[in-house]
Amino acid sequence: MSATISFGGLMSGLDTQNIVDQMVSLRRMRNVTPIQQRIKSINDKSIALKGFRSLMNSMKSASESINDIVNNPFQTKDATSSDTSLAVVDSVTSLNVIAGTYKISSVTSLAQPDRVIFDGEADSDVSQFGTGTISIGVGGSASVDITIDDTNNTLEGIMSAINSADTGVTASVVNDGDTSSPYRLTLTSNDSGAAQTITHNINTALTGLAVDAISSDAENEPLDAVLELNGMTINSSSNTITDAIPGVSFTLLDTSASALTITAEIDNSNVTSKIQDFVNTYNSLSKAFKDQFSWNEDSKSLGILGTNFTLKNAQVDLASMMTRQYNELSGYDYQSISSIGITMNEDTGSLEIDTAKLESALSADLDGVTDLFRGTSTVEGITERTEAYLENLTDTYTGVLWKNIDNNNNDIVSLTSTLLERQGRLVKYEDQLREKFISMEMRLASLETESQFWEQQTAMLSAITAQRVGRS
Repeated sequence: MSATISFGGLMSGLDTQNIVDQMVSLRRMRNVTPIQQRIKSINDKSIALKGFRSLMNSMKSASESINDIVNNPFQTKDATSSDTSLAVVDSVTSLNVIAGTYKISSVTSLAQPDRVIFDGEADSDVSQFGTGTISIGVGGSASVDITIDDTNNTLEGIMSAINSADTGVTASVVNDGDTSSPYRLTLTSNDSGAAQTITHNINTALTGLAVDAISSDAENEPLDAVLELNGMTINSSSNTITDAIPGVSFTLLDTSASALTITAEIDNSNVTSKIQDFVNTYNSLSKAFKDQFSWNEDSKSLGILGTNFTLKNAQVDLASMMTRQYNELSGYDYQSISSIGITMNEDTGSLEIDTAKLESALSADLDGVTDLFRGTSTVEGITERTEAYLENLTDTYTGVLWKNIDNNNNDIVSLTSTLLERQGRLVKYEDQLREKFISMEMRLASLETESQFWEQQTAMLSAITAQRVGRS
């Protein structure tokens, strides 16, 4: 509006300032205030819709967390060793673990590879040995032939030739510290286990190389790991045992075990937490629905979105999803959330969890509970349906609520343009009123001056007339 200039009815005696203010106020109430109120109403509805969209996204996320078994395993499973110096748990395959305590009463031997150790030599890269073709095999596999000639008939040359071939054996040259002949060629099978015996003809094919008797010592012989687990004797070519305890892989570290236990546990706290999150998000959304659609005696009205049919339908549909009987899951123990301890309070519309009943259901039939929520390959479960339904409402660009919010924003832009135009016209109207009243006052002032002039002229004429009459 234009700057206010205080003026009064100096000539007319009218309170022209007040008259202008009231006339402008009346026009503002008729042309401007309804637009402002409409903008505020639409903006308030958008804020409320955004609140619902946020609550629905939270519930959708809780549904996704239950549905996404790959990235968020529904159930946590773990296993521990009673003595990590004797054995350590390497991994737990969550889908296969069977809870229980597994006792290892003895470890007779640890798995180890076969080793062949040759006599010591004075140096590793100078001494020359005979030439020829050496053959190496492991565990009954076909032998591999390797040519040794004048270019590689040193210890290091033979080592490199063996390691360049795919023999299943790793060759090394070690220094045992002997003062005269410290360098030894050694062969080690790449895999451990009693079957991994190394066969070779190196000591016969190459003159000057001999196998040391220590190759026959127990620590150099190929061995299986042998343990007694829950009374069963288990042989393994590796110290990492993968098949003895379902879903658990553990590695033996020592043979002194006599009362070692591996405990496999199934932890349902993860699934319980996910279900609780899902229920909490539903309850928050349910309360928001109730606030909008319940009659308020003080204001004598519903909530600002009380006539929004999209939300009303969503309230009904979601409540139905929570309470319906999923007969499609015929043959399953659980076909409704009430069967696992989750019921709806008729007064508040919120879900309530009987923790003991839920825990009992999870322990009795975890797969049945998860199928009820996530569904099966042929049947949609509760959270699967919920996620898809809420996606249709909340998705950016395509979601129904997003479109409502976007339409409201467009309406506000249009109404704001109209508001600015009408406010501009109101300013002009006020200026015109002021100009008219000022013009009227100026005209009245001019008339007053003219009146005074004629009064003076009349008085003067009267005086002159009186004088003339007196002389006569």
